[in-house]
Amino acid sequence: MKKLILAILTVSIFTFAGLADAGGFNSWMKNFAHKLKMFSSTSKSSTKTAVAGVKGAEGEVDDGLYWKTSEVTDAQVADMTEAMVYAGEGNNAMATETLSNFVKKYPNSPLVKDAREGLALLKNE
Repeated sequence: MKKLILAILTVSIFTFAGLADAGGFNSWMKNFAHKLKMFSSTSKSSTKTAVAGVKGAEGEVDDGLYWKTSEVTDAQVADMTEAMVYAGEGNNAMATETLSNFVKKYPNSPLVKDAREGLALLKNE
């Protein structure tokens, strides 16, 4: 299913890439599609990595390590892909609604900034 969504997204983007204006929504959409591919679970390797931080200030000893997580879930990728497919089809109203719902549903997602940028560009279309 995820591969189908990515395939639809890719076809939509390249179909409408010829309509792209310099720096407009279509340009953003093309760049963001590449970013979404990086978050897709189909493009992730089977090797998992982690980042740990060490607190350097003297004082109370906290035996717990801080684990940085900024995981983008498959559901988030699917929601953003859905918005981009709508936009690629020229259905800006549904794209706007889907992006707005994304911002409300995932306020702490690493993709929220991109969703807001897409919303701003859609308003200018």
